[in-house]
Amino acid sequence: MDKKNPAQQRRENLKRWMDSRTVSSSDLARRIGSGRAYVSLLFREDRHFGEKAARSIEASLGLPDGWLDATSIHPSTVSEWASPDDLDPEVFALVPRIEVSLSAGSGSLVNTEQQLPPLAFRRDWLRKKGVTSRDNLRLCEIRGQSMEPGLMDGDIAMIDLGQRQVKDGEVYAVRFGDELRIKRLFKTLDGGLRLHSDNPNFPDELISPAGSGLFEVLGLKLWRCG
Repeated sequence: MDKKNPAQQRRENLKRWMDSRTVSSSDLARRIGSGRAYVSLLFREDRHFGEKAARSIEASLGLPDGWLDATSIHPSTVSEWASPDDLDPEVFALVPRIEVSLSAGSGSLVNTEQQLPPLAFRRDWLRKKGVTSRDNLRLCEIRGQSMEPGLMDGDIAMIDLGQRQVKDGEVYAVRFGDELRIKRLFKTLDGGLRLHSDNPNFPDELISPAGSGLFEVLGLKLWRCG
């Protein structure tokens, strides 16, 4: 059997990912921040589907580096399993999902954390992400459109409650009064914070040092899928 060239492999893997999640070309274009014409070109046999494009798409979709190039079983940070007994505890860690939505809009009211079925992640991947304790990790659903295309409505995001020190340009879950939000944070010269929405249709918000009593950084976003 002839070996597929890298571009063919990437097209097949991307199409398989889209089919498994019922993602249309328009949906894919929004998720990767491009137009439908660009997505159409990716699937044309006479067009180049290079490594730079593949890595960018993987990052936008929350896939590991090299996922689109895999020729057999896709490498993944997440493992499929039927029961915890199926997993090697030395290799995988269960991360809890909670029924709390992080608003990528104006905010959502927080009630209680109701447990949902967890997901399993490789421990070596968690260590590379700076996780010091699995107990600090939460998987939450994204609601709203203000963080598109990086975070889409209905995506699942992993938050590390142990990483709260703000690094400019990173995405964090935050609490503002009784609301939970997820925003990209930047420090301001007066000691406050700027809450940035990746969707240009949503304006930034400023948190002054005086208003920081109602504001709390909850944790760093490490991963998303959708």
